[in-house]
Amino acid sequence: MCSSDLHHPFASMFGGGMPMGFGGGGFQRQRQRPRQSQPGELKIGTAVVIRGLQSAAQHNHKKGKVSKYDPSKGRYTIKLDDGESLSIKRENLQQLVPNCRLEGLASKPELNGKPCALLGFNAKAGRYAVAVGATATPMSVKPANLRLPEGTSVQIHGLQSAAAQALNGTYGTVRRFDDTAGRYVVHHSAGDKKLKPENIVA
Repeated sequence: MCSSDLHHPFASMFGGGMPMGFGGGGFQRQRQRPRQSQPGELKIGTAVVIRGLQSAAQHNHKKGKVSKYDPSKGRYTIKLDDGESLSIKRENLQQLVPNCRLEGLASKPELNGKPCALLGFNAKAGRYAVAVGATATPMSVKPANLRLPEGTSVQIHGLQSAAAQALNGTYGTVRRFDDTAGRYVVHHSAGDKKLKPENIVA
């Protein structure tokens, strides 16, 4: 993971869905069953920022949305805001997550319970960049102070036990947060895992 030089606001990135239309006609066509998404897979329409590209660095920091995923190649097709489409690996995408919530802030308790949008993650500092409100300056918060919503794609990292280390670097999807345990329940290909906030990165 690396930090992203992200710019705000991103309000336009989160609005709207992907319209679905149904064609007319007097008969039904047999349709191919859609592929079932895998744990940790970014959803179609997810807003992202491109980061960490080496051979195509000119695209770093550009914003777009996921339009397709090819599991055989492990790459996402990203429709950029300028209309161009690129095929990008997951590790070169920072998802922008709306509907997060701030919790347990001691320095700014007035913000606890407030909704916010996740803009990026600074791996060196171990903190998220989030924005509260449409025009607010992004602030830096620890993973323990940010509640990720259900359906967020996360990467697992920092697990120390020999049995769990194989999960580091893999992806899963947040099911919910267990307040009693203080851990996220993450849907993973190896089964649901209960993980501390500091052991996942969105």
